[in-house]
Amino acid sequence: MRSFLGIFLLLSWGIALKAQSDAYRFPAEWEEQQGVILSWDGELLRDTTTCRIVEALHQEIDVYLLIKHDSLLYKVKNKLSEYQIDVNRVKFIDSSPAFFWMRDPGPLFLKNNRGEQAVACFQWSDYGIYNGVFSKQIMSQDDTLDGLTDEYFADYFKLPKIKSDIRFEGGAIDVNSTGTMLGIKDMALQRNPGKSLAEIELELKRVLGLKKIIWLSEGLIEDKYFPDLGPMVLNYFSWGANMHVDEFCRFVNDTTVLFLKMSKEESKESPVNALNYPIIEKNYKILQKARTAEGKKLTIYRVPLPNFDLIVRTIQVDEKNVEFYGKFGHKVGDSVFDVPASSYLNFLISNESVLVAKYWKPGMPESQKQKDTEVLELLQKLFPTRKIIQINPYGVNFGGGGIHCITQQIPR
Repeated sequence: MRSFLGIFLLLSWGIALKAQSDAYRFPAEWEEQQGVILSWDGELLRDTTTCRIVEALHQEIDVYLLIKHDSLLYKVKNKLSEYQIDVNRVKFIDSSPAFFWMRDPGPLFLKNNRGEQAVACFQWSDYGIYNGVFSKQIMSQDDTLDGLTDEYFADYFKLPKIKSDIRFEGGAIDVNSTGTMLGIKDMALQRNPGKSLAEIELELKRVLGLKKIIWLSEGLIEDKYFPDLGPMVLNYFSWGANMHVDEFCRFVNDTTVLFLKMSKEESKESPVNALNYPIIEKNYKILQKARTAEGKKLTIYRVPLPNFDLIVRTIQVDEKNVEFYGKFGHKVGDSVFDVPASSYLNFLISNESVLVAKYWKPGMPESQKQKDTEVLELLQKLFPTRKIIQINPYGVNFGGGGIHCITQQIPR
């Protein structure tokens, strides 16, 4: 009897170990990477940011660059060469799903303890627009193709797909290496009408190999979707990704996060800041009480937002744009304000580098330069073995994202 019991226990132990080694998880960004994926847009300012990212990374990891058609290859190579990029180290992929914001419908690469990989494939609703809440319209063929970017890369790398019926994007997910995720509750519920937070959480845990999710309440006001892309307040407009956590709060190790800060003085600088201030403070209180899957308290470093008056763009309503702005009560001659999704927290961690936003340029006040320096020094302290490379993402910010949004890392 004892012999039989011993054999049974050994078999059970072996089965449990195999199940553990087979289980996939979404790795933390600071874990070793094999490569990064980007997409060529065709718009000068966006592609300039892409070139700077490729320039920073192409000597340390594989860079995959999607182009919509191979007829663009000569032009793209010439542009990359202007940045002293060795184009022979770039892997060009001619792909019809060549969505610029690669983080979001792009592949979330999973791995297990045996070194095997898979790709998590969530449903796509174009940032929550096509989910039955804002629009009951059917997505266009191009939007549908963009949403299959994750499956495209699973096939490209010949990896199994772990599919899900919930709608989620890569920019809405930030994890440490031990199974804790940061997410935004309002975003999760907005994407998945009819599902409870508990149902969404259970599915995220299944697909990504998570143990715990820390839910922040809501995202920044300029990172929310407003029906018909209307103003978020008064005559201030924005084009954000609809409450992504990578604009807001990021893990930098298993127990340390970076989170936004705004002074009371800054909250009075604009109606947008006035709305963001209580959102930031409410979420800060959540983080202070939060614990990781292992029950550990978080160390929180606060990071500034760039100076609002330096990043906002003034647009004059004229005959060319009055059809759009007129829907919201504005007439020719009025001024409206375009607010970019600008954040230092939309950085990318790679094997040897951290790529982070830089906003100061000659002619700007010293206060903005000090913020750039503050963030640079903090990241250097937290990543002492990595180079901190500052890149101006301003052109990308006006599309609703930043450096992190247009990249997708591949774990080794």
